Amino acid sequence: KNNINKFLKLKHIKKDRRIGIKDIKIFEDMIFISYTNELTKDCWNTSILRAKLNQKELVFEKFFEPKDCVNEFDLEFKNSNDIITFSQAGGRIIKFGKNHILLSTGEFRLRKGAQDIDSSFGKILKINLRDSKSEVISMGHRNPQGLYFDEDNNYVLSSEHGAAGGDEINLIKVDKKEVQNFGWAQASYSEHYCGGRAGCLKKAYDKYPLLKSHDKNGYIEPIKYFTPSIAPSEITKIRDKTYLLSTMKDKSIFIFSLDNKNQISTIKRIAIGERIRDVAVNDETQEIYLSLENSTSIGVINISSLK
Repeated sequence: KNNINKFLKLKHIKKDRRIGIKDIKIFEDMIFISYTNELTKDCWNTSILRAKLNQKELVFEKFFEPKDCVNEFDLEFKNSNDIITFSQAGGRIIKFGKNHILLSTGEFRLRKGAQDIDSSFGKILKINLRDSKSEVISMGHRNPQGLYFDEDNNYVLSSEHGAAGGDEINLIKVDKKEVQNFGWAQASYSEHYCGGRAGCLKKAYDKYPLLKSHDKNGYIEPIKYFTPSIAPSEITKIRDKTYLLSTMKDKSIFIFSLDNKNQISTIKRIAIGERIRDVAVNDETQEIYLSLENSTSIGVINISSLK
C-alpha cells in the first residue's frame, strides 16, 4: 500500500504519458522518488517524495519541491508550437557523500531557465538530506538523465540529451566553489527542433545560437558529444576510471576510460539491440543489470567480458 496518488494523480498521467516517476533510489531505510510535479495548475517542475521503507505501507511526503515551475505561457516561441516537453525533466537521483543527494533537472524546453542561476531548471542540484536545502552544482543543462559520483576521483559524470544531435557526457568537478556552466542553450553541438519551420528557426537561433565551441564562449566543453543522437540514459562505473554509458535510441552501451587529464582515452560501442532505460552494478557478483524497454526484461552482463 502507498499514498503516491496523493501527489501524482491519474489525471496527470492522462494529460501526458511522459508525466510520472523519473527515478527511484533507496538509501538506508528511506526511499526517494523524483516525479513530474504540478506545483500549481498547469505549472510543472521536477520534485522529490520520500517515505520510510516499510513492507506493509509506504507513506510518502514531500521532501524537495522547488518554488518555481513552468507553464505553456513561459515558453518563448509561441508561434512555433513550442510546448512544455515532460520528457525533458531530468530526475536522476544519486547519493552524494554522507548527508546529501544530487538531483538532475531538465529544462522542460524553458531554455532560458538553464542559464538562470535562480531557476531550478536545467541544473544539477545538491540537496541536504536533513533539511532539504539545495544549491546549484552545475547549470546550462538541457536534460541530464544519467549521473555517477566517482568518490575515488572526486568528480561527477553526467549524460545528457541534446536536441537534434549533440548528446553529451560531462565531467563536473565537485571541488570547485563556483557553479560550473555547460552552455545550454547558448552553446551546444545540437541543433534546434523546429520541425522545418523557418520562422521558428530564425527566432530560436537569434536568441539561442547554439555556439559550437563551448570553451571559446565561456562555457565548459563536454568530454564527449554524439551526433547524431544516441539518447543516453544512465552512466555508471565498472572499474577504475572506466565507465559504462547506456543508450535508448542507439540500443547500445558504450564503455569508455578516462586518462590522467580526465579526457576520454578509449571508447567502445557494444550493440545490445534494445532501448536501455537504466543500469545497475552488483559489486559482489561483478554483474551489470540492464533494464531493457523493448522486451520489458532484465539483461545481465559479466564485467569481466567487457574488455
